[in-house]
Amino acid sequence: MEGTVLETLETRDITKRRYVLSKGETVLVIFVVVLLMGVLSGASTVRKMDEESLEIFSSIFLKSQKSRAEMGIWEAFLSVFLSQSAVLLILFTAGFCAIGFPVTPVVPFLKGLSFGATSAYLYGVQGIGAVKYIALGIFPEMLISSVIITLGCRESARLSLNYYMTVCKGIRDDEIKYKTRYYCARYLVMFLATAVSALAEALLLQIY
Repeated sequence: MEGTVLETLETRDITKRRYVLSKGETVLVIFVVVLLMGVLSGASTVRKMDEESLEIFSSIFLKSQKSRAEMGIWEAFLSVFLSQSAVLLILFTAGFCAIGFPVTPVVPFLKGLSFGATSAYLYGVQGIGAVKYIALGIFPEMLISSVIITLGCRESARLSLNYYMTVCKGIRDDEIKYKTRYYCARYLVMFLATAVSALAEALLLQIY
């Protein structure tokens, strides 16, 4: 009888763990969808721009590209790393806020918006010739940074919801300290991955 009870409890514990994992995967999928919505919105926005707005966008883009092209490899690395780290820092801070989880979807949407707008502009100006530049000069960094950002969004949303349930709902979570340490360790890995991504982009800037 006792063995049967223990087996039942173990089965419930495994089912609970699978459910938590499933929720984590669902949250990640949601952020990926938000990112793709941003890409489509950015591309659509550029396509609908009038001539004057397109000229302004073109001027900003060309100045940005010229400025980055004039940088040395380490200057480019620092520029990219600091800009990407600032985004991660915002997400990291949001995780400790009980009402930070509604902010997290904004970050991947803006990331996708930027990529979609840039790609649509380049394709509109250079046609099929822009595909190679986008594929080799923009997409690799965008893919890596997007993976890091979506993972960061998931971690921030989950910890923020934990704090929300504790602070606003009064539901005690005995594992909150462990979850916070785990959260910090995950973000440390993401910051290191961001440094690698920034270095790769700096190298690509020297080539393209």
